[in-house]
Amino acid sequence: MGLTLLISLIVVSLLPGFCTKYRSEAPKALCLKRSWSDFDPQAYYPYGEDQNHETSFKDKALQAAVDSWCKIQVLYYGAPVHSGTDLSAREACLDTINLEEPLSKAEKYKQGPDNTPAFISPGTYNTYSMLDDELTEKEQKRRRQRERLEIEPFRKTVVPPGSKTFTNFIGMKFVLIPPGSFMMGSPPEERVRLKHEIRHWVTISKPFFLQTTEVTQGQWKIVMGNNPSSFKECGDECPVESVSWYDALEFIKWLNQMEGTDRYRLPAEAEWEYAGRANTSTRFWTGACISTDQANYNGKYPLSGCPKGVYRKRTIKTGSFSPNPWGLYDIHGNVWEWCQDLYGTYLKGDVKDSTGPSYGRFRVLRGGSWYTKAKYVRSANRNIFSPKHSNYLIGFRVVRDF
Repeated sequence: MGLTLLISLIVVSLLPGFCTKYRSEAPKALCLKRSWSDFDPQAYYPYGEDQNHETSFKDKALQAAVDSWCKIQVLYYGAPVHSGTDLSAREACLDTINLEEPLSKAEKYKQGPDNTPAFISPGTYNTYSMLDDELTEKEQKRRRQRERLEIEPFRKTVVPPGSKTFTNFIGMKFVLIPPGSFMMGSPPEERVRLKHEIRHWVTISKPFFLQTTEVTQGQWKIVMGNNPSSFKECGDECPVESVSWYDALEFIKWLNQMEGTDRYRLPAEAEWEYAGRANTSTRFWTGACISTDQANYNGKYPLSGCPKGVYRKRTIKTGSFSPNPWGLYDIHGNVWEWCQDLYGTYLKGDVKDSTGPSYGRFRVLRGGSWYTKAKYVRSANRNIFSPKHSNYLIGFRVVRDF
């Protein structure tokens, strides 16, 4: 504790001199912040070094200062940050304060005065070039969006009239879900049911397209340019996971912008269960039981009277099992799936096009995961989670409206 305080005091005392000496090298926004009490002393330990380049003390100090500035942006100024490690937070911050084109491997060491190393990996952004101080936050956002769209121009997906399936430009496959009515929730006699699965009649009045699988790692990388998944080695055809509800919305926002539309969204909870059941009323669309040859869940814990199966301890490729009657894969297991709705008690009586409560703290998850017992992958089962948080059990699939 005493050593940490001493290091912090030394850093604070050196900082004004750092800005004076290296004003031309350090980010302008950093040096404008004279109050070093705003900065986290822990930021002065760089997250890592480029193993192909021997960094000097000055390089490390400069990079540490940049890291610290980015942390302030994330903590106090609302810079967007993807869930995950401090390193991903820093990268997200750097992406928001820099509008330069990505650097090539050959260029990355020629960005500072006297060829001072940029101290960043190939393909990321130049930390020495900051946004103009006069630009407002909205102008900065619009400029970033324009640059992004210059790289990924509009690729509008045309769905022919009468189509029951279609595939968009990044390979996301969708199937038409017809309008109809169904009994949402579980019957009182279902032994493993939870009390919030109150049975009620729901009508879905409009057709919609639902993605046949969960969003994959490959699809996420095309749209977002990164991969937050814990099971990266599973491959591009495996579901993206470790994404928060807000991360899912960010993906959908960029997907809409890349196609020049506003039709992509998360499914409502009622839409999810309606499509997942596909005109079935049993505990699973497969019947009273489900095996690990039909879904990826913890097969050590089947329902009473159902056989045990394997426990794979990880995600697997989407579409590895047979689809439900409406052509949807992995409705049960693999990863939990975010819904649009806030969590709340079901409304009493018949409901039409339910979108959940208007206020609440948590968002709804459906479908269960590779980790969960069989009772939690049932069609009626509901789960909740903070929309700000993520873990390696959670992914999502996407709706596209007509």
